[in-house]
Amino acid sequence: NPHDHLGYNKLAPAAHPTNRYDHRHEWRLGVMGDPNRPAIPYTRSTKIETLQYSELRHLMSGTTSIVSADDATGVLRNLDATTTARQEGLNQTVVNFDTFPLGDTQGERLTSGCGYPGITTLQSIVNSDSYEPHISEGINAEARNEFLCTSQNTQGQNLLQDKTALIHGIALGPTDACYVAQRRSTLIWSPRSNVALYGHTAQLPMFDRAGALIALGTDWVPTGSMNLLRELACADEYNRTRYDGYFSAEALWRMVTINAAIATATNEVIGQIVPGLVADISIYQ
Repeated sequence: NPHDHLGYNKLAPAAHPTNRYDHRHEWRLGVMGDPNRPAIPYTRSTKIETLQYSELRHLMSGTTSIVSADDATGVLRNLDATTTARQEGLNQTVVNFDTFPLGDTQGERLTSGCGYPGITTLQSIVNSDSYEPHISEGINAEARNEFLCTSQNTQGQNLLQDKTALIHGIALGPTDACYVAQRRSTLIWSPRSNVALYGHTAQLPMFDRAGALIALGTDWVPTGSMNLLRELACADEYNRTRYDGYFSAEALWRMVTINAAIATATNEVIGQIVPGLVADISIYQ
């Protein structure tokens, strides 16, 4: 599972307002003057038992490894933990999980230009084998501008590298998708959370036709899925009802196995059942 936020998974699914949001800062901070789009309350827990329970919920769906901002000893391999000890023996380079690559924690938004508080620099991710920034989480020009300022050097930073796994990318168009593919970057898709918050999600067939690799993540419990089986069920339904069955069952399966391993730069040790790799297999009757 290449995308979750375990610290918030003790929360119940959020009660969504009638209107959808246009940008992630709208549900984080609320839309002034619009009672139908209030801020969604959320609190983080770092209590070990809480995190372990959330990890157990993922384990029971077959997940063995996760990128999740928070982590606990045991249960899952925490690929982005600050210490490789939380990888439970995998000993891979820590995934660089970047929730605010623009430094916009106070809700700063721009429709053009790159005058954000602090864009992550290319130099700062040189030693990362996998870099996962949250970019373009929304459906408006402000959301797309985030991509423009993190994929070119003229004003921003070109963070779109072969090590980059772009989380969300909802507002991206055909030219953007081709650039993601050309740079050999990955798109991490979280359809349940995207549709719940914005009424829309990344245009997956467009990314696939461009040749971009796609992985699937749960995001978090308030607007996403409790585990990957639930997210796969959502992705399967969305694929059938919105994409006319564009993706095969095998393609969806790859999104949570080998594609997710490539996105986290762990495909040399997990992600496939082949000789020489770690036997991360969960079997339940």
